[in-house]
Amino acid sequence: MLFTRRRAIGFGVFILTLVAFLYFVLPKLAGVGSAVHAVHRIEGGDRWWLAVGVVLETFSFAGYVVLFRTVFVRRDDGPIHWRESYEITMAGLAATRLFAAGGAGGVALTAWALRRSGMEPRLVATRMVAFMVLLYSIFMGSLLIDGVGLGSGLFPGGGSFAITIIPAIVAFVLLALAGAVTLLPGDVERRLGRWASGSGRLAHWLARAATVPALAASGIRGAIALIRAREAGLLGAVAWWGFDIAVLWAMFHAFGSPPCGWPTS
Repeated sequence: MLFTRRRAIGFGVFILTLVAFLYFVLPKLAGVGSAVHAVHRIEGGDRWWLAVGVVLETFSFAGYVVLFRTVFVRRDDGPIHWRESYEITMAGLAATRLFAAGGAGGVALTAWALRRSGMEPRLVATRMVAFMVLLYSIFMGSLLIDGVGLGSGLFPGGGSFAITIIPAIVAFVLLALAGAVTLLPGDVERRLGRWASGSGRLAHWLARAATVPALAASGIRGAIALIRAREAGLLGAVAWWGFDIAVLWAMFHAFGSPPCGWPTS
């Protein structure tokens, strides 16, 4: 991926425009007064704890970049170095935050950047599935373990059935579905393609839809292969979630309200 001076200047102009929009335009829009007030409240927080939060969030982003390189970057995949990995991941995260599309904006931008680097579309799709599975398996596993632990009284804190057991059931179902997808036969795309054979727009869309199960199965198998290979970079997923949670811990301290049972300064 080639980053010229012209692209660097364009990226700088974009950042300046975004900052100007957030500072001058956003406060004037209806319905954002409370958000602006919340931003001003940051000034009342403990600066040392806020600094700790910034450091922890930096470590969280670093884990995300490490996981990205572990999943997407191979020796024969072209010149995607650490700088490009950082820029792609940060741009994808920014798109996820800016566009309310359930994270689809970040996925689309990341896929576009990888395609621009020369990676084949099918390879991008399968590795994107592997990346999302590795990233969110930590989240789902936490929901399952913590939900059961809190709901059963094994962990202190408790909570209602609706916020403990139900999320645990949802997490279990999603993890089970991911596991079931790996049981699909390797030629599932060819088998489904037979049903979609023919001419016309409907057949065309059915043929494209037939590739989805095969890509999902291939991506999940790729994620499992990385786990079995004990790739150290997979700890990036743990770092992404762990340090992000630690930021919440630091913010509770910054504003003088650490949760009950948490260590205090």
